[in-house]
Amino acid sequence: MKELSLTKPAALGLRGAQPVARLGVLLALALILQAVEGMLPPLGLPGVKLGLANTAALLALELWGWRPAFVLVVCRQVLGGILTGKLLSIGFYLGLTGGLASILVMYAWQAFRQDKGDLVTTSMAGAVAHNWGQLLAARFLLSHGALAWYLPMLTLAAVPCGALVAGLSRPLIKLFEGRSVSFCRPDWKAVSLLACCLVLSVAVPFTGPGAKGAAAGMAEVKVGGERILKVSLEEDGVYPVQGRGHTYTVEVREGKIRIQAAGCPDQACVRTGFISRPGQSIVCVPGQLVITLTGQAGGEMDGMLP
Repeated sequence: MKELSLTKPAALGLRGAQPVARLGVLLALALILQAVEGMLPPLGLPGVKLGLANTAALLALELWGWRPAFVLVVCRQVLGGILTGKLLSIGFYLGLTGGLASILVMYAWQAFRQDKGDLVTTSMAGAVAHNWGQLLAARFLLSHGALAWYLPMLTLAAVPCGALVAGLSRPLIKLFEGRSVSFCRPDWKAVSLLACCLVLSVAVPFTGPGAKGAAAGMAEVKVGGERILKVSLEEDGVYPVQGRGHTYTVEVREGKIRIQAAGCPDQACVRTGFISRPGQSIVCVPGQLVITLTGQAGGEMDGMLP
């Protein structure tokens, strides 16, 4: 029996040279969009990106199914990592995890909807899965539950970003295959499921220890899971901190703490701003740095788990 390799077009569900060439075009498009998004200014929200490169993954899923889309995501992350010099970095693993989670959830979403016509809810579900997948990967890499505080913001941001990706994908599907798809055809089941995800994401951070209470008294700074600094919020000051490959400036002012400056590329930790309540945290994934607030001066840290 002839062995079928996963690298062959037939194994990906592609028949003929034209679909394979078009998949290559989508891969090039994804790399270009990834480079363009990297040159855009930050959106102002920590960790939030438009996800323009996900347009190519949504197109591959709509045109040919989950296997070509799966291969496209892997190739984009590998080639993008090589071109930017970030292959096998933390950002590479976060992007790969988020992309694969997005494909699997969008494929399951289509099966749940029993159609392939509703681009908006499919894209939104994929965007939510992408952000959740990245958070889970970061949670595993940092071994800290502080990232749960970013869950509501990233989930809510996935809704307009998913709609944007769907809007970009619709004319391209017509260009590639000459067929039209419905931009938005939601039903109550799809809307209810997305609404449940949004409510869950908002509720999770406020169910752990430290979600309620008075102002914090102490702040602990950890790098790679090891505590390197513990400061009182009652005394203003500026502290230099060395992370994994990046340098940070931590500022304490009027009972609040923030990262004033950072050497990490995306500056998400800086845009988080001041925090002041027990259980709140500031996280920088590239430098594996976590700042967590505790309630009482001199007390032990009571980290919140998602």
